[in-house]
Amino acid sequence: MGLSILEGSLTVEKPLLLDLMASPISAHLVGLFLAGEEVKRNVATVSAVTRVGVLGAGLMGSQIAGQLAEKGYAVVLRDVSPDIVAKAIGSIHKTQIAQVRKRIILPSDLRYRMMRVAPTTHIKDVSTASLVIEAVSEKLDVKRAVLAEFESEARPDAIFATNTSSYTLAEIAAKAVHPERCVGLHFFNPVAKMQLVEVVGAPFTSDRALAEACSLAKRLGKFPLVVNDGPGFLVNRILSRYLAEAVIMVREGIAIRRMDTVAKNFGMAVDSGHPMGPLELLDLIGLRVALHVLTSLAVLGSRIESRDALLRNFLPEKEPPLTFWKSGKENAQALDVVANYRRAHPSEEGPISDEIIHKRLFLPMVDEALRCLHDKIVEHPWQVDFALTYGIGFPAFRGGLLTWACQTMAPGRIAQELESLAAKYGKRFEPCPGLSNGGW
Repeated sequence: MGLSILEGSLTVEKPLLLDLMASPISAHLVGLFLAGEEVKRNVATVSAVTRVGVLGAGLMGSQIAGQLAEKGYAVVLRDVSPDIVAKAIGSIHKTQIAQVRKRIILPSDLRYRMMRVAPTTHIKDVSTASLVIEAVSEKLDVKRAVLAEFESEARPDAIFATNTSSYTLAEIAAKAVHPERCVGLHFFNPVAKMQLVEVVGAPFTSDRALAEACSLAKRLGKFPLVVNDGPGFLVNRILSRYLAEAVIMVREGIAIRRMDTVAKNFGMAVDSGHPMGPLELLDLIGLRVALHVLTSLAVLGSRIESRDALLRNFLPEKEPPLTFWKSGKENAQALDVVANYRRAHPSEEGPISDEIIHKRLFLPMVDEALRCLHDKIVEHPWQVDFALTYGIGFPAFRGGLLTWACQTMAPGRIAQELESLAAKYGKRFEPCPGLSNGGW
């Protein structure tokens, strides 16, 4: 029997809609939306910054400069290498051309945006910028040298924001003349798609520097989440447990495809919902960057072990790093490297279930998140959930890492599961004291 649109809506669609509105998934998504509103509400957009310097024209620097130009900022893009600067300008132009072809912007918009970016190799050309974003290579001595150059040329009130992913703000600003104007602005790759920016404040960072950094991130259309200084800040510190354990399991003989399938079936994704497992994510991040971050986070202790022997075999000298995946298939070269490594380092580990793989990937993340709360990297569990949803693609329909953990099992149960894993696989799984005591 045929129904009119009104009758069909009331008899068929209304009950389904009411069920959907009352579902846990709906509550989770609404909660994350409200968290985003809270993040944005806490940031004032009153800012005097109109001209921004970007120091370093590599992958991240060029993307950040392009985003700034899109939002109307005048940008001075500086690198010591003319070739790198030229390549960066070409990359920005290519991105803007793609938007013209998709009819997102007009050709005139492209011209205006490109005119806003001034390439240079001279640090003095950045002296007129009221805020400078450092995006040079992840080497502490290089970052400190760039900060020293900035202080020698910059305006007295100019702000220095570092995009570091592996060093603390305190380490970079250790020799600064004016550390109060140093702040962290940690963007995620790809910059245009990832909505989260960690705004990092150290005890010496001024309120003005923190406010200006937050305001700039908000004007770029990002969620500026303020976090306290510490190794790996918030997202990378938790993410490192996930990525490191995935590599360890591959080293033990777990297939690359199986590893990523378990994570994707759980819902892990990046780039606005593109399903992606930990090994695919390592390919996106880049193994050199990932290895550097994992090594730097060894300061956190045995739970982030410096177990990089397998990854180092993926980094041949004077050649691009190998990837776990190639053209949608497991990379044959990667499979050979893993096989050769296992022959040289035979393991006693027997077959394990997908359930154990799942626990080894996600329970250490819960443990590290609680340690971040204990260390006051952020104050509230919802900030952890929000950061991981928008920073690494933790499934939004699960409400965030800690929401999922809390609704799945009690803290005492999580501690028991981690203790069981620690007994079999090593000390890195030992739960934090709060979990062991049965509380958050």
